[in-house]
Amino acid sequence: MLKRQPGTMIAGITLLSTGILLIAGQFGLPWLDFARLWPLLVALLGAALLAQVARHATEAPGQIWVGVTALLCGLFLCVFSLQLGDLTWSSLSAYWPGFLLIVGLAFMTIFLLGDMREEDLLIPAYLFGGIGLLALPFTLGVIRSPVFGQMLRLWPLAILLVGLAVFLRIRQQRQRGPRPD
Repeated sequence: MLKRQPGTMIAGITLLSTGILLIAGQFGLPWLDFARLWPLLVALLGAALLAQVARHATEAPGQIWVGVTALLCGLFLCVFSLQLGDLTWSSLSAYWPGFLLIVGLAFMTIFLLGDMREEDLLIPAYLFGGIGLLALPFTLGVIRSPVFGQMLRLWPLAILLVGLAVFLRIRQQRQRGPRPD
């Protein structure tokens, strides 16, 4: 007997949808334009990963993180591709901190689904979420500051610092040995 695998089914639906959108584009159907609906495919793939994890009731933090990130990024990008609330692709330059919030939410989701045991996940969750929340009022023009302009140019430095912190943390844990639970 075949097992039902919701992730595989959603991936199949995603591929079928992609084919339909591409064919519809060839025939000039504007409401099924691939250029407008491609973020839905990213969201569907994220949902497929999450459904697969939920179906097998396993703790797969990597799959959960990628699934949540793809699902939320796909939905977030749909706002711009479908021009909801008069937001266009050019508006994305003001709303980019939303991606940082999504990454923070993905880490928080892993923490919550893991019975809140891995407290180390709170560091990137708070860091990405906090930076996203702090940057959003500046990028939207609610708060204006010349210092923020300089900080905005150096934002990749924050990613480097997070990567360094993660690397040093892993190295420190290896030197200490396994942690007793």
